Amino acid sequence: MKAVTITDIVQFFIFIVAVSLITYNVVYHVGGIEALFIKVPSERFLIIDHERFYRVI
Repeated sequence: MKAVTITDIVQFFIFIVAVSLITYNVVYHVGGIEALFIKVPSERFLIIDHERFYRVI
């Protein structure tokens, strides 16, 4: 049981580092966070105003 816990902790830290590095690389290659928000269509940011929002809840 101790080995499983240690493995889970190691995997958690590896995933945190991997997700952080991937996110950094994507934002860097796009040209920054502002460029990322400019390139994504504004319709993608509609959450509450989306026509199917209340079907999901």
